[in-house]
Amino acid sequence: MTEQALTARPDEVLLDDGRRVDVVEEVVRSAPLGLRFWDPATDRPVVEGLLVQAQPEAGGPISTARPSSSGVHGFGALPTTRDAEHGSVVDFGAPVPYRVLVIDTRHRFVTMSLTTQAPVAGVQPVSSAVPGHPLFSSALRPVPAGQIAVRLDLRDESRPLVGSPDTYAPAAHALVVLTLEGAPRYAVADATGRALVLAPAPVFASPSGGSGPIDPQDQAWPAVVEVRYEALTATGFPGVPDFSDIAGQAVSGAKYESVTSTSHAVDIEYGEALVVRSPGRSDLLVTPA
Repeated sequence: MTEQALTARPDEVLLDDGRRVDVVEEVVRSAPLGLRFWDPATDRPVVEGLLVQAQPEAGGPISTARPSSSGVHGFGALPTTRDAEHGSVVDFGAPVPYRVLVIDTRHRFVTMSLTTQAPVAGVQPVSSAVPGHPLFSSALRPVPAGQIAVRLDLRDESRPLVGSPDTYAPAAHALVVLTLEGAPRYAVADATGRALVLAPAPVFASPSGGSGPIDPQDQAWPAVVEVRYEALTATGFPGVPDFSDIAGQAVSGAKYESVTSTSHAVDIEYGEALVVRSPGRSDLLVTPA
């Protein structure tokens, strides 16, 4: 994260109380891994409320990050980076893979797992269109002001529950894509199959005739819903697949209407969450791709 070194400093420093001291040397330590997490719904970093833990992919102790005021979650020590923490960035050496678990203690985001490497200089990710690893809204999150919402309760039609007629296991970790005004918005289903897509409301349309006040309750926008689901299993932390596996799922069929299709056109009204479900049901039946 921040460069660390042992540097000769024969500088004279003026303290707040007026005394002058000579700085002979300065020791700077840096975190071998720093991560930033991003809320796509509000387009802001997630600064508070996250529990971020890392473990070597090969196994070993689990370390917990400390957040900074700017929202960077830094690890002060990791099992495989002891030497790097006391050297220069250029001496970090070859990084090794780490699994990172992200839990939101305030229940705003779905628990996520991702793979990265440490030690590494700079705040991760360093090459991304989004200035942080994206987190996805949980079904428990209150809808922020000015946002539109689409809710889904996803069920895996290929896995009926024994002893419960016409009920199915959750389609956990499915990826939901909502295309609105040509731009995709994403959600990830939690372990119970529930997903919430949030997006800023598009620009309101003017009243017919071009005059008079704009009524928000008259606003509606066309969109397309798509589910990507492959019945993933966790490979790292218990119960949580890696984000790369979630993002790489293929488009699956869903029973939006009387027949199964791979996408569904909807109209989203301002101020009212849209619930996408199968006909005659409270949930949406999907089939693994």
